[in-house]
Amino acid sequence: MADEDAVDLIVPAGGVHIMLPEHFSPDSMGLIVPKTSDGRVLFFLPWENGTLSGTTDSVTELTMRPKPTEKETSFILQECQKYLDAPVARSEVLAAWSGIRPLVRDPKRLQEGTKVRAAGRLEEMPLGGRTL
Repeated sequence: MADEDAVDLIVPAGGVHIMLPEHFSPDSMGLIVPKTSDGRVLFFLPWENGTLSGTTDSVTELTMRPKPTEKETSFILQECQKYLDAPVARSEVLAAWSGIRPLVRDPKRLQEGTKVRAAGRLEEMPLGGRTL
C-alpha cells in the first residue's frame, strides 16, 4: 500500500431482509422509504406470495456466513409499523436472511461517521496511483 496510514475506503456493508405474509403489500405494488430513523432505506415488495421487507448498508463485520440479528429484525419491524395500517408481530416473520456487499466510504466525510454508499469513485493518490 502506498500510504500505510490510509483508511480503508471499501468496507463490508450488511443488509437484512425479512419475509412477511402477503397481506402486508398490495399485489404489484412496492414501497420505498428513503430515510428511516437511522437514515437508511427501507423497502416493502410483493414477492413469492409474501412481502419482502428490509434494509441495507449498515457497517458490519466481514464473515462468510452472515446471519440476521434480532436487533436488525426488530429495527425493520419497528420501522414497518410507521407505514402499515396493521400491526406487525414478530411471530409474523416467516423468514429472515442477511448478506454482505462491498461499499465505498467517502474519504472527505470520514470524520462524520461510518456511513457507506453504493457508489464508486476514483481517487488520485499522493504518489500518482489511483483508487477506485
